[in-house]
Amino acid sequence: HLSNLLSVSEHLPVREHAGRALLTISTRLSVDQRNEIIVDLMRELENGQEQIARFIPRYLGRLLSTMPEKEIRESIDFLDGLLRSGSARAASTSLRTLGSLISALPENSVLTEHCLGLLLTGVAHFDDMIHQRALSLICRQVFDNPSLTLSVRQRYFIRICKKFLTLL
Repeated sequence: HLSNLLSVSEHLPVREHAGRALLTISTRLSVDQRNEIIVDLMRELENGQEQIARFIPRYLGRLLSTMPEKEIRESIDFLDGLLRSGSARAASTSLRTLGSLISALPENSVLTEHCLGLLLTGVAHFDDMIHQRALSLICRQVFDNPSLTLSVRQRYFIRICKKFLTLL
């Protein structure tokens, strides 16, 4: 029910409360139950309207980070498909989810490297809106993220700087 409130409620405070409550109770849910919620939210990213789907990524990324690596990889592959789909709306929500996931993943995760690579794919996107969204997310969710230590942000910058500058 909380995932439905997050997806379809017309009132912003209800969506935000539902998202926070979903994250709170997710620690008590089994992996299968969390996976079912994640699949529903991913479908909403793909099919939902921009007004609805734009509130999902910040909670979806954090929820994804609680899953085993196999499920995270499957979700990242799905987000990669959305990013490359040609739909600017789907690509934008995919990028926002990846940004949220990067903030929530452990520092030395191979999955983080993959997510950073996908954000760079967004920088190289042909659509200017997606290009700008990816740049904004790299700056805000990675380099200006207070939840990441300065040394982690530095490591991420060193890791992507050559590709980043080539794309610009």
